[in-house]
Amino acid sequence: MGLLAGMALAAALWSGAAAAGERYGFVSMGLGAARHQFDTAALGGSGRVREAFEAGGASLGVGIGWRDAVRLGGLPVDIEIEVRASRTESFARGSHSYVLARQQVAVAAWATLAEGGGVRVQAGLGAGARRLAITYRDGALSRFDVDRAPYAMAGLRGVREMGEGRRGFVELRYTVHPTPKGPGQTASIEHEMNDLEVLVGVQQEF
Repeated sequence: MGLLAGMALAAALWSGAAAAGERYGFVSMGLGAARHQFDTAALGGSGRVREAFEAGGASLGVGIGWRDAVRLGGLPVDIEIEVRASRTESFARGSHSYVLARQQVAVAAWATLAEGGGVRVQAGLGAGARRLAITYRDGALSRFDVDRAPYAMAGLRGVREMGEGRRGFVELRYTVHPTPKGPGQTASIEHEMNDLEVLVGVQQEF
């Protein structure tokens, strides 16, 4: 339901912002480090695992944006809708292991703090919904769960004009993914994640 709500919000923003500002598409690749926290208590039995660890990761995102769609306190603000997916990752922890695959959709607002020489410095805030597929294995025990939950992000980036309606950008992004609480799920593996990521991408007017 979270992803459907995100898509509905994206459609509403499309209709409301399409006439405002310049429209562009974008693609970005990210590398980062995340702190994962797991709790398998809901699986029952004496083999409960509660642990936290750090691991690297990679992601790919695509989206659409509207440049200077609104103004906030005199600052021009870009509005963006992004769909992002992480690389499927495996983590071994002693006798057990995890496999994670994450997809997410978000809406973000990027305010231009400074501009000059074809470069913009922007700060952004956003929120969205994620889908997280978790596979947990410990010996003969194997459990697969899909959880959906909201998440929030904050970022800082520099955007540089490259000519012919194209711009390159470098972004530092921090996201918080709270513990998923799926309705009616009595055997979910609870997972929480905080992620700091560096993204490099390109915007193209159309």
